[in-house]
Amino acid sequence: MTLVGGLLLAPIVPVFALVIALLLGLLIPHLDLIARPNQWILPGAAAIIGLGLLLVGTLTSGFDARHRKPNSILYALNADTQKAIWASYDQAPDDWTAQFLGFNAKKGLVTSHLPSASQPLLHSEAPSVELVTPSVEFLDEDMSDGVRTLRMRITAPSQANLLRGICKSCGSASDHAATFSRSLPSTNSPFLNFAPALTNATR
Repeated sequence: MTLVGGLLLAPIVPVFALVIALLLGLLIPHLDLIARPNQWILPGAAAIIGLGLLLVGTLTSGFDARHRKPNSILYALNADTQKAIWASYDQAPDDWTAQFLGFNAKKGLVTSHLPSASQPLLHSEAPSVELVTPSVEFLDEDMSDGVRTLRMRITAPSQANLLRGICKSCGSASDHAATFSRSLPSTNSPFLNFAPALTNATR
């Protein structure tokens, strides 16, 4: 039952009407002010003050040394193709992001580098860097009640603080995509040199 449906039940209607009447009673002082001579002075003054504050806010808005402009820039490497890109969620390059993107950055989908980025991003080519990638170890496979289950172990490289996976299957209409994300322990500890392995079952 929805909230509106519950409020319209016969036993609830009188209580609901009483609450509305009490709330409307809070407007009585305001009605008294409007009924007095020169009743438009108060709302007129409030409107002028409000417009003045909007004007001041508009004229003083912007970015400066105390109010920094938020920016985004990220580096993405496709380990299969060894091609990398700079990408940004900004609408256009500025003086800071242009040092990575350039002023002629393209906008489009970058799912070949960032599979979870469903929206078009500013991007441009970036130099490829030799990075250690996560290792994937196939453990076993099971078929039960028409559902195929693959079990694998994914191990993050050293110094990684987040491991995210997107598994896309294709074939019958019952197949689907599964995702997982796990934050890894901080690698600042001198006793932790490698991130722990993550075992995940995907159906």
